[in-house]
Amino acid sequence: MGDEEIKEASWVAQSVAGTSAYMHGINYDRKKFEEELESSIEHLKSVKR
Repeated sequence: MGDEEIKEASWVAQSVAGTSAYMHGINYDRKKFEEELESSIEHLKSVKR
């Protein structure tokens, strides 16, 4: 694994951990999050490339 890959992996881990801490900190409803995520995924699938 090269330096750039290590930097990217570190950034992704930091981003995920930070977002998770924020979502838990504001007590965001997990079911609502899952519904919004699914809606976003369906939208992205429907967008023409």
